[in-house]
Amino acid sequence: MTRTIKIVSVGNSKGVRIPSEILRRQGISDEVDLVETIEGLLLRPKRNDLLSFEEAFAEMAKDHEALAEIRGMEGTASDGLPEDDYS
Repeated sequence: MTRTIKIVSVGNSKGVRIPSEILRRQGISDEVDLVETIEGLLLRPKRNDLLSFEEAFAEMAKDHEALAEIRGMEGTASDGLPEDDYS
């Protein structure tokens, strides 16, 4: 759905007023992420549950069972590659 909304002055900046029903449907309360794309601007709900690359890597490193499984798959006969000194 496309809706035209007015740009309004907010102090020395500009802003838009987003209708309450849209905010509720999108799960937006206090903050949004603003993404500049080739096609324009994208507002999306702020997702605090997303991890940075560093945080995600640290979480994966804590999962010793998954690491053991990955190490077990390195250089196996099923991938057609011989084991190497780097495994």
